[in-house]
Amino acid sequence: MDQGRGVPGAIILAPRTKNTRTQNQELRTPHSEPRTKNTRTQNQELRTPRPNSPFSIFNSQFTPISLSLTNLCMFQILSYTTKNFEVNMRYDVIIVGAGPAGLAAAIYSARGGLTTAVFEKAMVGGQITVTEEVENYPGFEEPISGFELTAKMQAQAERFGAVFIEEEITAMGMEGLCKVIEAGGQYYRAKSVIICTGAHPRRMNVPGEERLTGRGVSYCATCDGAFYRDKVVAVVGGGDSAIEEAMFLTRFAKKVIIIHRRDELRAQKIIQERAFRNPKMEFIWDTVVQKIHGETRIEKLELVNRKTTDITMLPVDGFFIYIGILPSNQLLESRINLDSAGFVYTDEYMHTNIPGIYAAGDIRYTPLRQVVTATSDGAIAAWSAEKWIIENEDEFEVDCAEQ
Repeated sequence: MDQGRGVPGAIILAPRTKNTRTQNQELRTPHSEPRTKNTRTQNQELRTPRPNSPFSIFNSQFTPISLSLTNLCMFQILSYTTKNFEVNMRYDVIIVGAGPAGLAAAIYSARGGLTTAVFEKAMVGGQITVTEEVENYPGFEEPISGFELTAKMQAQAERFGAVFIEEEITAMGMEGLCKVIEAGGQYYRAKSVIICTGAHPRRMNVPGEERLTGRGVSYCATCDGAFYRDKVVAVVGGGDSAIEEAMFLTRFAKKVIIIHRRDELRAQKIIQERAFRNPKMEFIWDTVVQKIHGETRIEKLELVNRKTTDITMLPVDGFFIYIGILPSNQLLESRINLDSAGFVYTDEYMHTNIPGIYAAGDIRYTPLRQVVTATSDGAIAAWSAEKWIIENEDEFEVDCAEQ
């Protein structure tokens, strides 16, 4: 997949005309009235929370806060009204993250005539790219790989004019109507921001894990699986993602060993059946990894049987960890309302507690995390962002024009 397209400095966008929104008129409610000066109050119930709800607006006074993060980059929330800078690009909508939610948001936003930029620091498609067969996404009679599915989504978004920028966002200014994003040393302004940062793998936090990460220890089969052709690898975990990742690895490795702390898997039965039928897969039950050994690269895993307490050594060429996910909320945790696990609270319109900022997909507090629910979130978030921009168009012309 070509991720080089849309590199900052190489993007030239034609100005959007006043009539481009009419190209996607069906996104709006069928019986909406023409906008007046007071249309903001007509839809106030979409953004005004009930008392004591998680959507209460933060105090407008804001002091920049620096967030120190273990094993992650340093992020800073900016109050851009007090910072002098040159804005390199202006967009109607900036989408942070290019998983299924971000891709769907890009399709709906760009098709609606809004200038749209999608920022992705890693692989377009997100975690679904490691899934060998997606067979429950509507519209595909035969299974499709997660990589192919999201590649089609990206191509569709680009056809409508969305720009993909391969940069990591290091700061976000949330004050005022116009939001400011800093990425790759450049500043970008948007009238609305949709957060689709998803989630990231949980670490085991055992000796050797951090030191050997990238040297045989991995969290992404799609990224690193090809390095283990005809080698022996292990995967820790027993859920859907762990087993699907292990099956993907059988494309390359000669043997894939599943290590699970219980005596049965937690994955869906249909996924388990496929794994048990795979001649390249083996299983070690009731066992945990207590240490990863190796000098310059991984050499072996130190295993402990939870029932017998016996310690054994398992030589491996690679080790893939998949024991759960954590929300990728590092840019958000000082301003956006989160639940106890760190996922973003939104209402049914994907509004966060800050006007003009939306969240969609796995980053959001939701009872189900699937590709189809993520794309639905993304579509709703883009629709809500479009309404927000329309309702505040006159104010945007004043607030955004000077910067």
